[in-house]
Amino acid sequence: MACPFFHVQFEEKVIEMKKLFLALALLCFLIFPSFTLVAQDETGWPIEQRCVGDPTPPPEDWTFDGTILMQSALGIHVYQAGWETPHVAAFLNQDSNLRGAALSPDGYWYASPYGYVETTETYNTITAVDEIRIYSTVEGVQTYTVDWPTAFYGGTYGQIYWRDNQHLVYSLMVGGNTIVNPFTAEKDKWEFLDKLVEWYSDPNTYFSPDWTRVIIHNPYATSSRSQLYDIERRQHLKTLSLAQNPVIVWMPDSTHFLAESSISENQATPRRFQLFDQNGRSGEVVFNLPLQQQIGKLNAAWSIDGRYLAFISFQNDFSYLIDYDPQNTLYILDTQEHKIMNTCLAIGVGLAWSPDNRQIALLDNGDEQSAVMILNIESNQLYNVAYHTGSIIGWRAD
Repeated sequence: MACPFFHVQFEEKVIEMKKLFLALALLCFLIFPSFTLVAQDETGWPIEQRCVGDPTPPPEDWTFDGTILMQSALGIHVYQAGWETPHVAAFLNQDSNLRGAALSPDGYWYASPYGYVETTETYNTITAVDEIRIYSTVEGVQTYTVDWPTAFYGGTYGQIYWRDNQHLVYSLMVGGNTIVNPFTAEKDKWEFLDKLVEWYSDPNTYFSPDWTRVIIHNPYATSSRSQLYDIERRQHLKTLSLAQNPVIVWMPDSTHFLAESSISENQATPRRFQLFDQNGRSGEVVFNLPLQQQIGKLNAAWSIDGRYLAFISFQNDFSYLIDYDPQNTLYILDTQEHKIMNTCLAIGVGLAWSPDNRQIALLDNGDEQSAVMILNIESNQLYNVAYHTGSIIGWRAD
């Protein structure tokens, strides 16, 4: 004979456990808010017109923290509050410093392939690398060099990637993709990437900041251009439906990324800026681009805390692929308010967030020497602080 008292106690315990589970779930939601991927939402976040006025000189008592980092054909330039003009931290050779350079995560080192480019009698372009040079962004600090004999053909070039502030990933003609400590010249072959991509195919590679994921995009492939891989488990995760030459930006915490997707392979259809989680699951569309517009690869950067993404869009008929156009518009995406702010500004190449996440260093879009400007996103005030010819590459915390 069953005991009715036992059943009563059991049912009460089940009810209490359910209440406890619901309470814990609610607590987690309140303490750890996160993106919810809503695959059906394709309307985009609301756009707030927040046009910025003309730049003005800063007040006498105004200042900012850290060092703004800039590049020109001849060197790496740095600028701090109170200086009359930017200083040159390192000189570059515009003929020998090749494409594919990269700034370290902390902003203290600039690694550049060094070699030459030549065209053969059959009109094949060869990019020959002799070494990697690592320049300090602090004035007066020595330059490191690492022997790196390799070459790229057909107009392609290799891209340097910083894994952390002590290690680089780059390609060797013999030895494949290699991890190197540029300060000790110690090298280790990285076979994982070699199994995914041949060095001569010149793909676009996008590592998550924690280096657990990588997106490999081949713009010349006719289908399945974008592949997402789990680096730690060494496995393929997903084939992504992205645009032909997409902007892909990982969030600083590596949990999500934003990428340009397209409704179809037809480049005449509008592009969308869409949210994906780290495993490639697609979510809501945050920004619908007007027809024949694209986002600029050279001007898309997250604030350090991951709240804001600054990016530009511009017109492109897609008869050829481009990364920048001076007739552009600067937008700021706010992940906390789920909105996008249109600044109505047209800017030059490159942008960088301040260490306190409140300001952005910009250049105006002039043809020659450009104004270096700082935009405060809270006050919407734009200050003209210096002049530079080239691009902005970072904002170092000192």
